[in-house]
Order: sequence, then C-alpha cells, then structure tokens
Amino acid sequence: MTFANAQNTTKQAIIDAVNEYASNRPRSLQVEVGASSIGTACQRQLGYKLLNTSKQSVEKDPGWMTQIGTAVHTYLENIFSTNDRYLTEQPVDIRYADFVIPGTVDLYDKQTNTVIDFKIVGEATLSKAKRKDISTQYQVQVSLYALGLKQAGHRVDNVAILFMPRNKELKDAVMWEQPFDPKIAEAYIQRYHSTRMLTSQLGVKALETMLTANAPCMWCDWFNPDAATVAEGCKGTTKQA
Repeated sequence: MTFANAQNTTKQAIIDAVNEYASNRPRSLQVEVGASSIGTACQRQLGYKLLNTSKQSVEKDPGWMTQIGTAVHTYLENIFSTNDRYLTEQPVDIRYADFVIPGTVDLYDKQTNTVIDFKIVGEATLSKAKRKDISTQYQVQVSLYALGLKQAGHRVDNVAILFMPRNKELKDAVMWEQPFDPKIAEAYIQRYHSTRMLTSQLGVKALETMLTANAPCMWCDWFNPDAATVAEGCKGTTKQA
C-alpha cells in the first residue's frame, strides 16, 4: 500500500468511526417526536415522523456541524453542573391530552428563573440573531422546554437562546431573551395534536392533506423530488404553512 493510499484509508476509517458513534447516540436513535421538532414550519414533516415513515436518506451523514454542537453541549454541562445556581441537561416531559413530548433543557438559571437553550451556529444564523431574526422553530422549542419545566414544578419567568459562534470568539455570542409566554408552546402543541389525529385516522393518506413549507426541504429526511406519491417521499414546498 502506498503512503497516499494509507493516508486515505486512515482518514476514512476515522471519519467512519466518528459518524458511526454519532449515529448511534441516544438522541440520534430517538423515534418519538421531541420538542425540537414541534415548531417546524412543515406540518407534513411532522406527519412523516409520526408515521415513522422510512427516510429517503438512510445513509445520511450525521453531520460534523451537528457533532460539534453536541460536543460543545457536553463541555458546557461540565462547566455549569457544579454550580448550584443552575440545572443542566434537565429532562422534561411536556404533557398534553393523552401524549407526552420529551425534551431536555440545556440550562435553567434558578436565580432569574430563565430557561436557556444553547445553539452553536455559523455566521448566517449568528447574523440573523443579531437582527433579532429568530426562527419560530427555535422559539417554540425553548417555550416547550419552559412549559415542561413549569409542569414539573419550577418557576419560569423567561426564556432565552444563547447563539454561540462556531468560528468566532465567545464575546461575539448573541443572547435572545423574552418573558415566557405559554401560549406560544400551546399553539404548536395543538397543531401537533391535530397532526397526530390526522395520522391516526387516515394513515399515510393524511400526508396529502398536510401543509408544507421550506424548512428547508433539501435537509429534510423525506425530501425526494422524484417521488411518485407522497407516501414515497415529499417533492418539497407546495404551500406556505
């Protein structure tokens, strides 16, 4: 084996080992719909998740950027878990009707009664955060965490998202914060409830009735522009949710 071939073989072995580890972590294997997905702009995406429909990209790379975020979350937990002011990586169950939405609160500040979600982001998302252009999905996610923590008996006054840069200094981080409004979470829980009802009553046919939106489509596990039917995959945005 030549030196160049040995280099390529070693590189691929390392990449494969890292991706296999990431793909088999508990969160990667999660089947139920969690709080991070409820606020998606695409109702059909929720439908696919609820129906446990086979993904179009079964060999999909778990994503190095995602893995960086996971590693940083672990690092941050190590920092704050020894401080009595905070609760870290707190599991919550958001209860509604006859179902439960699972989630994990990154950080809860007991001094200010604030639920904080960490986002490790690139330049584009960081720039949006500076302009206070925060995705609805992120806002719903942290609001759901807050509702779950409140249901567990904690006082929650505020919700916040700390956008931490992947390729800048920490001083460039952006904090978005607002008073906790349970109505934000409840509105999307109700949409999720309706989606559950549709899928339980109509099965795969329910997907045809669901609104779609650019979430964005190209990163969706069920995106397939060549799909003959919605059951086989989604061609992308047809209507704005």
